Amino acid sequence: MAPSFGRSISFPLSPARVSRARAAAYHVRSVSLPCHSHPLLSHLATHISAVRAWIAAPSAPSTGLARLDALHAALAELLLLPEARAALESGSNTADCLLDSFLNLADAHGAFQELLLELRAHSAEAQAALRRRDDNRLASAVRSLRRAEKDLARLAASVRVAAKFPTPSASTSAAEVEVSVVLAEAVATAACASAAVFSPSRPCPRPPPPRRPPRRPRSGPSSCGPRPPPTRTRRWPPWSGWRRSRRAPPRSRAAATRCSAASCTPGSPSSTSRPRPAA
Repeated sequence: MAPSFGRSISFPLSPARVSRARAAAYHVRSVSLPCHSHPLLSHLATHISAVRAWIAAPSAPSTGLARLDALHAALAELLLLPEARAALESGSNTADCLLDSFLNLADAHGAFQELLLELRAHSAEAQAALRRRDDNRLASAVRSLRRAEKDLARLAASVRVAAKFPTPSASTSAAEVEVSVVLAEAVATAACASAAVFSPSRPCPRPPPPRRPPRRPRSGPSSCGPRPPPTRTRRWPPWSGWRRSRRAPPRSRAAATRCSAASCTPGSPSSTSRPRPAA
């Protein structure tokens, strides 16, 4: 009698681990944008949050410019992907608005650089006028600074238009819609930050008032308290022979005796003089 052999069926011990490993390998090999966990998308979202935090609590303009520069660099890296190019070349209304916003931002930053050069020239002109004490030249420089300030305000108002976008159309693919939404958020944040940087924070200085000659310091007590009453000096008539500014120096007793004796002698010149008025 032949021996019988039992049949057995073997199964993998952990099929879930194998499938997870294969899925992870496929995810690593993929170059598309499957979700928001893509490094470029997360990098761009980090810079968007940093710029929005600066807009909510603005500090120094240099900080805002540094964060805006980092946002532009991350946006440039994202635009190199084929999905971003496809989203901009789709011909939809959102793509047209994105392209217009990019052009508006480029024109605004170019105009901002020109205004900075003009402000530097006007500031140098004002400093030269202050050194030379030229009032007309200083007033002209201040007027130029005010015109540049108004141009900055108009530039900030025009760049805010780039932050408005329509709703993406549903006819495009999910990846293009996702990229369009991220690009719209980045451009809107960049437009708001640019408007905050372009807005003049400090008013232009006004021309100084005309200089007055310095006043001479008052002699005597301080001018803070009540002024003392003026002292009246006694003025003698010109025929009396006495000095106006001060009294005659006191004479000695012997000189007074000789003077009185001479006045009593008849025919003396002093006896004919008029008497001194009583005090």
